[in-house]
Amino acid sequence: MIHEPVILVIEQDKADFNCLLHYLNDFVPGWSVKGPYSTIESSLEAIHKLRPKVVFSECILKDGSYLELLSAKIQVRFELVLTSRDESHALKAIKFGVLDYLLKPFERKDIQLTVSRILNGSHQQSLPDGILNKLALPT
Repeated sequence: MIHEPVILVIEQDKADFNCLLHYLNDFVPGWSVKGPYSTIESSLEAIHKLRPKVVFSECILKDGSYLELLSAKIQVRFELVLTSRDESHALKAIKFGVLDYLLKPFERKDIQLTVSRILNGSHQQSLPDGILNKLALPT
C-alpha cells in the first residue's frame, strides 16, 4: 500500500493556515496537508502518528517554541520550514538547518520556491530579504 506524502502544519492563526493550505494544495496536489496544530504536545503527537515528510511550523506556539519541538526525541525524520511575522528567529533557524524560513503574510512565489526545494531535494536555505545585512562577523 502506497501512502501519499504528508505535510504537517503547525499554525495558530486560522487565516495563515488557510493561506498556506491553499498554496500547498496548488503546488503539491498529491500530498496530504494535515493541521493546523497549535501546541508542542499536539504537534509531537501528530508527527509520531502521521510521519510527515515536511513540517511547516510557526516559530512561537502557545506552549513553547520550535526549539522545544526540535529538542524533543522524535524518531521521525522530516524537513522543517519555519514561519514567522519577523526575522528574529532566522539566524537560530539556520543553525538548526531548517529547510526554509518564510515570512508572513505568505507570498505565493515564496511557497512555490520552498515546495520546489522540497520536491527537488534541494536543502539550500533562503533567508528573508535584508537579513544578510544584519549579520555581524567578529573582528
